[in-house]
Amino acid sequence: MKSLRGASDEEAARVVKNALRHQMKNTRDTTPRKARGERSAKIATALDEHEWLRGAKCVLAFWPFGSEIDLRSWMEKEQTRGRQISLPRITEDGLEIHDFQPENLVPHPYGMLEPSEDAPRTPRDAVDVVIAPALAIDAEGRRIGYGGGYYDRLMPTLPNAKRLGVCFDFQLVAELPEFGHDERVEAILTDRRSLFCNPIERSS
Repeated sequence: MKSLRGASDEEAARVVKNALRHQMKNTRDTTPRKARGERSAKIATALDEHEWLRGAKCVLAFWPFGSEIDLRSWMEKEQTRGRQISLPRITEDGLEIHDFQPENLVPHPYGMLEPSEDAPRTPRDAVDVVIAPALAIDAEGRRIGYGGGYYDRLMPTLPNAKRLGVCFDFQLVAELPEFGHDERVEAILTDRRSLFCNPIERSS
C-alpha cells in the first residue's frame, strides 16, 4: 500500500479505498466459481424472503460483471412471476435504466451484457428497490464500487427506491472511508446475513 505519511485525510481515504478495491476484487476473483455460485444462490433465496421485495413491483437489478454475485436466474424467475425487472446501461453521463428483456441485451466493452440503447426505458420513479452491487460495504451502508461513481449518481435520482446493497459476506467490513458525494445503501444482504442501516432522507 502507498505510504500515508504526510497525506491529507482525503488522500489517505482514497489510498485506503483503492487498496480495499484491489483486495476485495482479488479475493472475489480467486474464490472458486462453484463457491460463488452457491453463495449467489443463497443471496437469491434471501431476496425472495426480504420484506422490501414482497411488495415491490419494479426492481432495478444488475447483470453480473466478472466474479460479481450472479442473480440472472433470480431475475428470470421474478419476471415469470410478473415482477418488473430493470437493468442499468452505462453511458457517458452515468446509468440509464431499461426494462430487462433478454433479447435486447448487448455486450458492453467492459465485458458484461447490458440493455441496448433502444430497449424500453424504465421510469425512474417506478423503481421500488435498487439492488446495488459492491466490492465492499460496512454496517452503516457505506459502499465501495469500482470507482466510477455510477451508483452514487444514480441512487439519488430514484425517488421511491429503497437501496439494498448486496455482496458476499467476506466483503462486509467494519468501516469504510466516505466522501461527500458517496451515497449509502439502506440495507445489506449477504450469503450469511441481512442487515438494516439508517434510512435515507428523501425530499418530499
